[in-house]
Amino acid sequence: MQRIGDGRTAILMAVFQGAPYLQEMIESLLAQTCGEFVVFFHDDGSTDGSVAILRAYAKQDPEKFRILEGAPLGSAKANFFWMLSQVEADHYMFADQDDVWLPEKVEKTVAFYRKTAQEAPKAARDFACVFTDMYVADETLEVRSDSMIRAIGRDIERTAAGQILMDNPAAGCTMFFGRALRDEIVEAVARADVSKIEMHDQFILAAASLLGVATGLDEPLVYYRQHENNVMGAQKKSLPEKIRRIFSDFFSGRFRAEKQAFLQSSRDTAGELQKLRSLSKEDRRFLSQYVSLGGESKRARLRFYKKYHIERTTKAQTLWMYLWA
Repeated sequence: MQRIGDGRTAILMAVFQGAPYLQEMIESLLAQTCGEFVVFFHDDGSTDGSVAILRAYAKQDPEKFRILEGAPLGSAKANFFWMLSQVEADHYMFADQDDVWLPEKVEKTVAFYRKTAQEAPKAARDFACVFTDMYVADETLEVRSDSMIRAIGRDIERTAAGQILMDNPAAGCTMFFGRALRDEIVEAVARADVSKIEMHDQFILAAASLLGVATGLDEPLVYYRQHENNVMGAQKKSLPEKIRRIFSDFFSGRFRAEKQAFLQSSRDTAGELQKLRSLSKEDRRFLSQYVSLGGESKRARLRFYKKYHIERTTKAQTLWMYLWA
């Protein structure tokens, strides 16, 4: 277990085959206007020279850069959850190996977190989680969109738990949260079936929404680099492409199966959120009912969706969901 104090933030970077972009990302951390952080790396079995890059930075500044030794975990989700369990700090951020952070990212995120916590009800302060937007960029960092959130059709204001379970607006590499939320997550994940959690960022933001407060800063503070090896992407299909895909899926039988799988994935994540130890009785009841909703009548499901704001980002998407839910 690694421990840091003095109010410093732990920045956790999961690495796998990141050599082409890793150095540029790390240099953007060194260029931050606020340097009160320690960067922790865990490599997931790279064979491309990533480990040599990490060791060089750790040797150069062992107080700023530390390597967590451990076996490969097989996914970014598992890697980030494991790293979170291995580091004790006052605050946490995640970093992706192929992005570039704007120099003021840490400073502005910390300031927004403090403002959010101060304005939140006392019982919610310790469980606050904030996030920001990102620029969408190509491999050379030429900006293609000034909002990752809007590029993928999400809404930064939609942070109720039911909305996050449908359309999570936050990328993990833009999030900031404190020790109390981290402890809740680590304890819950230790008892969870991680294969039923869609992604670490969705799980953490939904937990914050249930236990405290989740909110976004509508400002891009990261260059999100698009390339062929991204785990998640920001490509948008044209309207004709979407129509062709819908008709193809509908007549092949894939349409209903995909929609049902989407809802089941949301319910699976809700099931693992039940393992948070500090849930209120109301939130625990909400999650329990949501998990078992698949066995209810369509009328009962629709009543539940409306009562708890289980919604897609737009009204049109929500109505479309109600048709096949």
